Amino acid sequence: MSDYTATMDTCRRPLDTRSRAPMRRNRELVRYATLATNSHNTQPWFFDVSEDRITVHIDRSRRCVVVDPDDHHLHVSLGCATENIVIAASGFGIVATPCIASDGASVQIDLVEEAIPASPLIAAIPLRQTTRSLFDGKPLTEAEKLALTDAAAGPDVTFHLIQSPECIAALREMVVVGNAKQMANPKFVAELVLWIRFSARGARIRRDGLFGRCLGNPSLPEWVGRVIFPFVFRVSSETAKIRHQISSASALAVFVSDRNTPVNWVETGRAFQRFALAATSLGLMNAHINQAIEVSEQRDQVATLLGETEGRPSLLLRIGRGEPMPYSYRRNVEEVMTETRKWN
Repeated sequence: MSDYTATMDTCRRPLDTRSRAPMRRNRELVRYATLATNSHNTQPWFFDVSEDRITVHIDRSRRCVVVDPDDHHLHVSLGCATENIVIAASGFGIVATPCIASDGASVQIDLVEEAIPASPLIAAIPLRQTTRSLFDGKPLTEAEKLALTDAAAGPDVTFHLIQSPECIAALREMVVVGNAKQMANPKFVAELVLWIRFSARGARIRRDGLFGRCLGNPSLPEWVGRVIFPFVFRVSSETAKIRHQISSASALAVFVSDRNTPVNWVETGRAFQRFALAATSLGLMNAHINQAIEVSEQRDQVATLLGETEGRPSLLLRIGRGEPMPYSYRRNVEEVMTETRKWN
């Protein structure tokens, strides 16, 4: 068994509900939280854990200040990790009640034992991934559309499931323009390179970032990858890739944060995580195409296209069926968790 396979088998193993010891249980909940969606696989969080509470905090040392200057993606990622805990806790017969801090920088999750059924989404948590492969373009069924829409519902979050060829084409061009603008910014490119792990060894050591194999690229020595990256990361090739990827989608989806505040961004992350897990349960895959909402001019155009006059388009992604890609690494639980024990 390769080191990669052994690592994935360990960090993505099914939820272990055998132990009812609170701290062991909560460590397992943190492990599932770390499998949540997050920008650039920066894993921008840490967890303060006691027997009856887990508090998830934003780790600002993992900010991406160029692509995410207002920390929007940090708060969305915080919401995704929170939702994984809420869902996984049900597997232990635990009601997990989140309370988002007024600044949106942390979420306190109180844990209370109660006879509740386990969520059917638990099994999808270790299987979910952002899949950058081409999809097969087959339309979604009515049942799939209903399940995705139900999962995406959240307070002050508006979900748009887009299937109109005209609307998809318009969004595709917004993504293309946004991507070109980002690539024209040397600071954006430099920040992106910082989070790319070109080699299998580099990915294994760091356990974060964008592993080349997960992007569909061959594993290269780190120094080789950094040398050749400027020669292969070209607007023309990236534009062609984006057009092919979007054209292969069954649908596009947009999450809009109605109040556009850090607290609302966290709620948007929670809604998106439920959506992504529901899609995984249905055998569907998704991939972010956020370039059109990360560039403010394009984000305004997306809002206009959707008829949104006040909310902020927060997430844009494509949905469909395709082949799974290699899974990304996650940091060890011990790196992201601190324990606070209560003594009687």
